[in-house]
Amino acid sequence: MRIPNQFFGYFILSLIILGSGDLYAQGFIFSGKYTGDGTSSRNIGGLPFQPDVIIIKGSNSKEAVIFTSSMSMPNAKKMSNGGYITNGILGTMGTGFTIGNGAEVNSTGATYFYTMWQNQSVSFTTGSYNGNGTNNRAITGLGFKPDFLFIMSDGGEKVVLATKDMTVGDVCEIQGNCGNNNSVNSLDVNGFTLGTHNRANGSGKTYYYIAGKTYLCGIAVGKYTGDGVDNRNISGLSCTPEFVIVKSNSGDNAFFRSSAVASLPLSKITG
Repeated sequence: MRIPNQFFGYFILSLIILGSGDLYAQGFIFSGKYTGDGTSSRNIGGLPFQPDVIIIKGSNSKEAVIFTSSMSMPNAKKMSNGGYITNGILGTMGTGFTIGNGAEVNSTGATYFYTMWQNQSVSFTTGSYNGNGTNNRAITGLGFKPDFLFIMSDGGEKVVLATKDMTVGDVCEIQGNCGNNNSVNSLDVNGFTLGTHNRANGSGKTYYYIAGKTYLCGIAVGKYTGDGVDNRNISGLSCTPEFVIVKSNSGDNAFFRSSAVASLPLSKITG
């Protein structure tokens, strides 16, 4: 994997590689693209499995959106500013998903790139919980200790990320700063422990999470120190990545790339 220097400067970076091409045969991850047509209910079908997580980013200026099977449908959360769109991802089916006509997913003439995942009992799962504002609240039952964790509320709070390589108690906003803000206190043997912040455990809110652990070629989580060198290789991974998301430990936006956009620059989550 190569990182262009114009995006990142000298930072410690959290790196998540969610799946490799080898996992396609196992029905875990799949990337693709389509051209928007502006219709209000369009099936993106003929895909290898029914997804539990979908990320979509268009070639227009709209930010990326994310959907999990734990969310009420229709729904999709904006990955940077935290709001929802209701004409985004309308639902899933056995061979794909259905989109609405929101500009984030289906504006006429725009190209959209998507990556989708299916839950795996040993390494990848999604779920939800109701916030109660209690500090050191344990969310259990994942079946593994997560190496990364995304949490998103049902309100306007930004999506947050925690990884095994961050200082214990720290999280990063996908668009924004990193630090200890009492959102996720720890990643645990069978789940994770929450603080009291509205981004992760506000009373009366519903939260959706995506959790995964390093497993064979399926998921890799790590970090590196930026050196400002263009086309720098990040090597030593066991497989060719299908999807990569990178977030610095400063206020920079997260960037990502899937195999469907491998010939293009890294995409900003925000637009």
